[in-house]
Amino acid sequence: MYNRNFMYPGQSPTFVFIFFSVLIKRLYIFHITLNNSHRVSKMSYEFDELRQENARLKAENMELRQKLNARNND
Repeated sequence: MYNRNFMYPGQSPTFVFIFFSVLIKRLYIFHITLNNSHRVSKMSYEFDELRQENARLKAENMELRQKLNARNND
């Protein structure tokens, strides 16, 4: 089936198997990397939103405490 005297890599079934297995592994790793970078950017955006919400709630809390202290001091 194969001429063993003249074999370049494209003729070898072993080479083809190894080539495609390595290609599939690298594509899978690349897919995971892209997915993780997207997830991290999404998480950092959500973290920024939560930090802004936290700052707003702290300011509201301080305002309500000042009103309560003013009411208690009267």
